[in-house]
Amino acid sequence: EEVCATSTSNMQLHQLLSSPAMQEKLYGEETCIVPFKSVRYLAEDPDLQKSESISKDLKKMIQ
Repeated sequence: EEVCATSTSNMQLHQLLSSPAMQEKLYGEETCIVPFKSVRYLAEDPDLQKSESISKDLKKMIQ
C-alpha cells in the first residue's frame, strides 16, 4: 500500500512539474528543478568543462 501511495505521489508531482503553467511560474521566479545527479554528471563532462561560464554555473548548482 505504501509503494502505491509513493508511486501515486510521484506521478502527481511529475504531472504538476511538467505542466506549462508550473514551468512558466518556476521560470518567472528563476527556479529550476533538476535532479542533483544530472547536474553533477553535466559538471563532470569534459566538453562542458571547456566552457568556463557553463562549468562555473554547474559548480554553483552542486554546492
